[in-house]
Amino acid sequence: MAAHTERAKHVISMLSAASAHNARHGVAVELLPRRREAISPVCPSKHATGSSWQQLGRPCMFEEEESHWNATAVAVLETAKLRLHTPVHERQGLLGNWLSHLNAYMDFALMDVAAPSQLLVLEDDAHLSPAFFQLLPCLVRHVPRDNGPWHVVRFGCWGDRHDSDRVAPGVDVYYARPHEYNKSVSAECQACAVAYGGAHTTLVQRSTIDQLISHLLAGGVMPIDIALRESPGRRQFPGMQGSGSRFGVESAPNLRSFVVDTPAAWMSWSLPGWRADSAGMAGVRSAPRKRNTARGAASARAERA
Repeated sequence: MAAHTERAKHVISMLSAASAHNARHGVAVELLPRRREAISPVCPSKHATGSSWQQLGRPCMFEEEESHWNATAVAVLETAKLRLHTPVHERQGLLGNWLSHLNAYMDFALMDVAAPSQLLVLEDDAHLSPAFFQLLPCLVRHVPRDNGPWHVVRFGCWGDRHDSDRVAPGVDVYYARPHEYNKSVSAECQACAVAYGGAHTTLVQRSTIDQLISHLLAGGVMPIDIALRESPGRRQFPGMQGSGSRFGVESAPNLRSFVVDTPAAWMSWSLPGWRADSAGMAGVRSAPRKRNTARGAASARAERA
């Protein structure tokens, strides 16, 4: 925690405020904050290795005890463009962000049977209203379930919205579908050229977490907000067998992904770094309601992204 003490304090303070709000309003959600710094790859650079493209494309190294996969296994999921033609700081940031989210999801998947039914992943630049957990059942109420359970819901994303992606007229819930980069507006507003950007507040659920992990492995390393958009099951890369065949390519599903716009979740642009520099997790267990009081338990943990 020492490397990002102030950022850890922000996440813990935010969750503490939510706990206090829940206590005042009779919302029984227990938060158990924990933190670990994100995986921080160190990738070979042309400056460090000379002009050899073979050296430049070598795997990025990181503390493997922090990850469910080693550097060699992860390197298989990088495209040639990412290895050879992406500036080293961007490659490191993109890979660290993707791998930190993936490991957070894997930690959740491998929890025992008493684990919460849902997990909220919070990057360090995430901001939540103290009432967020009280509002959460209402926020996901319009997420469609008619074609099967959802895999991921993101809150307060930046960038463009497409009215054709709304799940229903007048509802601020969107299918997080992929859209082309809008060059016509990029000069005036670069963030506006991207639809459904960011993964600073991401909700996943236990019932579909294995499928989500399979999907991410099958698609390979890419910006995590792009990887989490709605898309058919991809088969670009072979499955990684190191963590068990349950996450193999053949089980990679069509991803059902949504974005919910709400003033109860937003992100800060004030943190330095290429992308969000660290992240946290808060797990939420659903339970029956009694006298309009939401019952449940939540755990929290931080991880850089």
